[in-house]
Amino acid sequence: MGVFGELIAAINEPNILRQHYGMIGVRKILSVPENPPIQAVIDSGLVPRMIEYVKQSEYPQLQLEATWALTNVASGTTVQCQSIIDKGGIPLFVELLKSSNPGILEQAIWAIGNISSDCVFYRDTIIKAGGLLNLVEIVERTSDETLIKHGCWALSNLCRGSPLPKYEQIKTAIPVLCRAIANSRLVDR
Repeated sequence: MGVFGELIAAINEPNILRQHYGMIGVRKILSVPENPPIQAVIDSGLVPRMIEYVKQSEYPQLQLEATWALTNVASGTTVQCQSIIDKGGIPLFVELLKSSNPGILEQAIWAIGNISSDCVFYRDTIIKAGGLLNLVEIVERTSDETLIKHGCWALSNLCRGSPLPKYEQIKTAIPVLCRAIANSRLVDR
């Protein structure tokens, strides 16, 4: 069966510990820096199962692993990213931007950043779903430099592209980005 087959089988078992084990394994193989097996994960039919795991909140560690794995799938090609979008990924990730779990919140920011950088249609869909406003709120309320950095990156993806988004849609992000840059210790002075 192979390791990948064992992980798929574990994810599809009814036992929560086996599901978690399988999800950790899939997240790890999708996190390799070069040529992650995104298409193999999609072809195995795991995206809908991962979406189910993200939607549940009873097991936050499983939710985190699934969110992280989907974030990595969203870093693939437009067609690969579409496999998440078709299953309701954009509203799901926009909702996760309200999570109180720091790990899930960080992965949702990464997912929004990945998806919004893929194409203007996805960018516009995220803006219409409230993703930009949620990101503005995160960057404004947190003192966590990692969340600020990743939030600003995701916001910048929502503010660019060709054609550019309408100014009215992104105007709340501009002063937030400017303040974050001016106040950041991440910027060389």
